[in-house]
Amino acid sequence: MTSQPSNCDLSVRKVTPSLAGVATYYLTTPIYYVNDAPHVGHAYTTLIADAIARWRRLRGEDVFFLTGTDEHGLKIQQAAEANGVTPREWADRTVERYRDAWRLLDISYDQFIRTTEPGHYAAVTKLLQACYDAGDIELDTYRGWYSVSDEAYIGADEVEDYRSRGRKVIELEEENYFFRLSRFQDRLLQWYEDHPDVIHPRLLDQPHVAGMGRAHPLGRAPRHLRLVRRADQLHHRGRLRAARRG
Repeated sequence: MTSQPSNCDLSVRKVTPSLAGVATYYLTTPIYYVNDAPHVGHAYTTLIADAIARWRRLRGEDVFFLTGTDEHGLKIQQAAEANGVTPREWADRTVERYRDAWRLLDISYDQFIRTTEPGHYAAVTKLLQACYDAGDIELDTYRGWYSVSDEAYIGADEVEDYRSRGRKVIELEEENYFFRLSRFQDRLLQWYEDHPDVIHPRLLDQPHVAGMGRAHPLGRAPRHLRLVRRADQLHHRGRLRAARRG
């Protein structure tokens, strides 16, 4: 029942509407950064996901198994510059190493997605535009400590620990678009409470969820989700139209 991945940028198993009584199951690995070749950690995660997908198929469930690569980020740009090529050239080169690895391991994914694909751009643009038009995205300023290798902001009390482990940490202040997560806080927390078994480990026990919407420094348990590293990625390049009025 497994489908074999292909070499094309978008390999998708044809999914037919589920029959009555047939469970559907969606499974995804992380989409991996292409700053370097896949290693044992990538293989470990992907093999576990593959085992789950195969087991669910054996149970007769309609499974869709996704994997792929995240080809945007500062460390990808830095890797490309270090090798004297453009970020897209570096991504095109490195993504084949992921495809080769999953082929050797016989990973039975249904789709391999790349964030540089036109289809991905179109889907993200459509989603963000809908959120923007609904008033859920606003322009604001973000300031904090940024771990370059982790592509993430961290708390001030974590800086020394990260640096002691060889992480490059810098202080940044930048203009960003934010998704106003706090507007959905009560509904989300109630839904998690009403459906305790849908996410494991139990979601409400996780610190970042328990603190959602409460007073915390940005970058720790934020009230809002930071969407892009620079506002001009959307604003100046016209990615988001002005919200419709009237």
